[in-house]
Amino acid sequence: MAAHSRLSPSAASRWVACPGSVTLSERYPEPPGSTSESAAEGTASHWVGEQLLLGQPAPTPGTRCPENGVVLSMEMIDGAYEYASVVRQVAENVVTTQLHVEDRLVIKEIHSECFGTVDCWFYLNYKSEIHIFDYKYGWQCVDPRENWQLLCYAMGVVEKMHITMLTPPVTIVLHIVQPRPHHALGTHREWWLTHDELIGYVVKLRRAAMDALGGAPQAHSGEHCKYCRARHACPALGQAAMIAVDYACQAQPDDLSPEAMALEYRTLERVAALVKARLSGHEARMIGTMQAGGQIPGYSLESGYGRLAWTRPVAEVIALGEMMGVTLDAPGVITPTAARKLGLSDAVLAAYSGKEKTGVKLVQATESKAALAFAPQGV
Repeated sequence: MAAHSRLSPSAASRWVACPGSVTLSERYPEPPGSTSESAAEGTASHWVGEQLLLGQPAPTPGTRCPENGVVLSMEMIDGAYEYASVVRQVAENVVTTQLHVEDRLVIKEIHSECFGTVDCWFYLNYKSEIHIFDYKYGWQCVDPRENWQLLCYAMGVVEKMHITMLTPPVTIVLHIVQPRPHHALGTHREWWLTHDELIGYVVKLRRAAMDALGGAPQAHSGEHCKYCRARHACPALGQAAMIAVDYACQAQPDDLSPEAMALEYRTLERVAALVKARLSGHEARMIGTMQAGGQIPGYSLESGYGRLAWTRPVAEVIALGEMMGVTLDAPGVITPTAARKLGLSDAVLAAYSGKEKTGVKLVQATESKAALAFAPQGV
């Protein structure tokens, strides 16, 4: 079995809407070390949640996630605690050993190339309920209703439990736990469906999977383009983006009715999303080209840096602070910035903290720091 699923459940919303994106994006693999800071923080918070659900000791702020080296913040740990507490509350009397945490699922009912790892699932026998959880640490709100990623996982769990149309009926509950962004329904959202309803969605998933890996998959532009690796080279998105630019440049009457304004606003929202997706695709490829030694006329790269974080164990910093008469173990006082406000000297901060590189960014050559530093000064 391949290390990475060609039909990953996490990308199902994209390949359902655009079957052509699968083979097209395979032409442009992610370069090593291209994981964004937000994605790395999400991985770290997921790891904390996994430890909590497995009954392992709770990690402390300032320690590093063993999976990717990210320094754990209080926000990452708090988010993981909320996720784990929601799972425990819904699970009622299910013991730790009955929680399927970070469970790998092979979803052959959709396609042999469809497999992935679900955050957590369990079965409440006395209620005939399957509960499937996805923990989201990001800021873009995600809903469980008709969530193709969760629907893939649901089919994987049904396969694993050998549930068929002939077995006693079960109810499937899909959960999203997302602590950070505001949502009208709160940080924990759920969607209930029957096994029969699930099969209806699986039919659509199976058809999209066959189209994606078939002889002539079609590409379609839309919101799903945002995270596609091939968005810089996709003919469908390229054409849509140019049409969008043409539309935006058309002269429009100034005095629009409320209905016309609403219609144009919705249209421009779609225009902006398409152009932004195409733009970010070119940006990623231009950065990759320059990192490989190539040149892009008129552009250069600059390093980006993350937030100030401890480079030594927090307990050691707290002990050092006590020696200097600075109390750092108060609730919430774990960051170097907070420690500076309480009186920890800059010399100590320089020795015990630092900013890690978060990657590079694309800038116009005339606006780069180097160009500005050596630019002739006016008199």
